[in-house]
Amino acid sequence: MKRFRPALLLVSLALIGGMAQADTVKKKLDAPKGHATAIATIKPVTKAYALSPQMQISDVQKAANAGYTLIINNRPDGESPDQPTSAQMAAAAQKAGIDYVHIPFRPGHITPAIITAMEEALKDQKGPVVAYCRSGNRAAAAWAMTRVKNGVLSPEEAITAGHRAGYNLEHHRKTLQSLAKLEDASQAPE
Repeated sequence: MKRFRPALLLVSLALIGGMAQADTVKKKLDAPKGHATAIATIKPVTKAYALSPQMQISDVQKAANAGYTLIINNRPDGESPDQPTSAQMAAAAQKAGIDYVHIPFRPGHITPAIITAMEEALKDQKGPVVAYCRSGNRAAAAWAMTRVKNGVLSPEEAITAGHRAGYNLEHHRKTLQSLAKLEDASQAPE
């Protein structure tokens, strides 16, 4: 029976993990100020907007140091026993000197009210924004729908931007197309 040497096993695991995280490392370098303390899990989709899986209280100051000015939490309190509450995240954001907005919704339940709340949060943004949920997928979908509804992006542009950041928005294509048609109709002369 062949035995693995611990050092060789660790090197192999590090190489495998390094390959899997290569895109995240690249995104880390693309953080707003190019700041070395950017959170590795934050993935920019545009220069002004990034997505992340569940953030922790300690991540809030890191986000502020990286140049983010607003954190949007799309996760309801109590989804998981290990997640910080919205109140805890708001307190950490206040301490770090950045804005915080809680716009919670369950997966697959993006309503017009959610899109309106996202529009309001983004309307007066002072700088780069990071939005999060458990995996980042909900936050990606809410961002895409908001930007398409407002005519900032086409459905294809939103899907492509999400894909570049590692989020598959393809299953939202029909909704994005419907929102784009609503935007087109609102711009038509009467």
